[in-house]
Amino acid sequence: MTTHRDLPTIPTRDKESRVNGYLFPIANQFEGTGPFSLGKPVQQVYATTILPGAIKGPHLHLRRSGFFTPLVGEVAFVIRRGPTDFDVQYASRAKPRTIYVPAGVPSAMVNVGEGEAVVLNVVESAWRPEDPDDEPVPDFRFDFSTLKRITS
Repeated sequence: MTTHRDLPTIPTRDKESRVNGYLFPIANQFEGTGPFSLGKPVQQVYATTILPGAIKGPHLHLRRSGFFTPLVGEVAFVIRRGPTDFDVQYASRAKPRTIYVPAGVPSAMVNVGEGEAVVLNVVESAWRPEDPDDEPVPDFRFDFSTLKRITS
């Protein structure tokens, strides 16, 4: 399965047909996108924020896959594929895409923009206090200083 899906940016219009904003579809049951591509029901949707320059993670969830879509700001997603092999995906409001992190794959989110970032996460398996599904990530050896901004 791919690690990202670029999202179409669809203009919305007012009663006079003037563009008043944009819509980008994140998950659609009938198209089989987002967690629906796994054939599982959505159990949780939440937003998280990341302060400028901050790193969230690395995280490792053994039973929960994540479909992450930045709504505000610029975010780099660092996904470990092997001991020293990393896939870096960038996403932002200007470059809307959903980043898929499968269960069992360590990853981190980094705010590479200047302001606070807001990331929407849609998951097929909900977080529960009695089963947080948050495992330690040993040896996540990635040089975060190599990340860049999406826009200058």
